[in-house]
Amino acid sequence: MISPRTLLRLLLLLACAWPLSGPAAAAPEPVGEAGFVRGAVTAGPEGGETRFLARGEPLFEGDVVTTGPESIAILLLADGARLTLRPDSIFALDAYDRHRERPSAWLRLLKGGIRAASGLFAKENPESGFTLETPTAVCGIRGTDFDARICEGGDCDEEARREGIRGEAGPPAVAARVVRLEGRLRAEAGDGSERTLVEGGPVYRKDTLTTDPGGYAVLAFRDRSRVTLQGGSRFQVARFAFQDPRKEDSVLLRLLHGGLRVLSGLTARKGPEAFRIETPTAACGVRGTGVDLFHQPPETTGRASGAPQPGTYGHVWDGAVELSSLRAAGTLTIQAGRAGFVPAPTGPPERLPRIPGFMRQNPAPRPDRVPVDPGALFGAADWETFPPGLYVSVYNGHVSMENAAGLLHLGRGEAGHAGAGTLTRLGRPPAFQVNDPVPRPEALKQGEVPVLGSILESFGLSPADRSYECEVQ
Repeated sequence: MISPRTLLRLLLLLACAWPLSGPAAAAPEPVGEAGFVRGAVTAGPEGGETRFLARGEPLFEGDVVTTGPESIAILLLADGARLTLRPDSIFALDAYDRHRERPSAWLRLLKGGIRAASGLFAKENPESGFTLETPTAVCGIRGTDFDARICEGGDCDEEARREGIRGEAGPPAVAARVVRLEGRLRAEAGDGSERTLVEGGPVYRKDTLTTDPGGYAVLAFRDRSRVTLQGGSRFQVARFAFQDPRKEDSVLLRLLHGGLRVLSGLTARKGPEAFRIETPTAACGVRGTGVDLFHQPPETTGRASGAPQPGTYGHVWDGAVELSSLRAAGTLTIQAGRAGFVPAPTGPPERLPRIPGFMRQNPAPRPDRVPVDPGALFGAADWETFPPGLYVSVYNGHVSMENAAGLLHLGRGEAGHAGAGTLTRLGRPPAFQVNDPVPRPEALKQGEVPVLGSILESFGLSPADRSYECEVQ
């Protein structure tokens, strides 16, 4: 008896050999392929004919991919995104457009779960390049490694109990979030990787941020301090420790060039050494303060008419700061309504007779005048039971979850839950995601996927039994 696959291949051969009287119909363009398949995995258009998916076979826009109860698949998309489909999952490639100026993908998770690493679409188009729709929330993916899981009934509760309920503990990774943004904001991480931030985006320790001229960014920090980074400025979160049981609370911010408007938070109450701002020439100890700082590098002198003299300028609008030079002796205490200056490349701090005009006419908003809800930005629940709904755990990057309840932003080390009309940030990723035995998609690149003995056994399969493996013959 001829198998359906053999019959299909014969029909395709006949179609290729048959003379065509008109122009041939264009074949659909693949948007990716199956990089790894175990068990029963099918693909096909929604409501249309399905095909068994094997390793190396193409994926097309509109495909709905389904994994059986004891099956997994790793999908490789054309922009470099990789996704592992968990057992008993349904996943749709609804739209995938790589030919527009701003490429984008719209994916849908209807059942089960995925473990994913986004590709170029999420980096080149962070606002809408990679979107995941689920029954309870729409997720915006921005340069991210994450897990998404739809829990039904008590299945996740049962796994959580087996894994010990809680996921990995540790200090919060997110130091701040972008709460208002005009123009483009770029971030360079401590490891040299770069990303573009949007409103709600997370900022981490060792991040260096750069704003385009004419724009600005307002950041809200976990310790309730706030910073406005002016246009054409560069700034680093050099140190940020808050509510970390292993360290004393301390903040060190570095203004490399341009302007900064700062409202100090809880850390500054410990004293000026606990909350410091440095520039290439000056140090500013903050104690319950609102202060504007501006640093003009020496090499920019005379670049434009009216440019300020090189050095660091400080204007206090609330409280007081201690301004000192990094290369000369002396410390100057500046009270509210006063200004000071530390010349570059060296020189002691000096009091200015008046506030410089370029600081009085600052177009960027003072951070104390930007509404911020710390609970919404950083508040988290610590659950011991896990109700049905969508769970998202982020291991790197930024995911936004949105439904009728509002918008929830997640960064590295954070997790969220979307129920029917609810959104909740969790204190840590749940154990059923952190300790998931299903391999992450990067395991395929590292050559670790074939080592699946423990996973297969958990599905009731013997590692020696290769009847579950699907290959292209």
